[in-house]
Amino acid sequence: MIVGALRELPQTADLLYLEFILEKCTNMSPVPGAPHLSVRAHRPLGTGAIIYTAKGARKVLEQTMPAFFPDLDSMLSHLIENGHLEVIAPLIAV
Repeated sequence: MIVGALRELPQTADLLYLEFILEKCTNMSPVPGAPHLSVRAHRPLGTGAIIYTAKGARKVLEQTMPAFFPDLDSMLSHLIENGHLEVIAPLIAV
């Protein structure tokens, strides 16, 4: 499933969340034509596993140094909600 998700990852994606919590389902949007990748995240509040694209890793480093929240999950959530990062996630854990 991870290989399929990586193949379907849009060029615009910064991160692939393999697991996330506390996202409002009504805020997530579908990824058309990507059966392994169900949604674009809006504001997940935590994650257990992330795959960074090279572009996404650069963005996260540039935008979280210096840290503006005490933990990475909070900083990522803020960046996603404000449109600075595009995060794709499967609707089921992989």
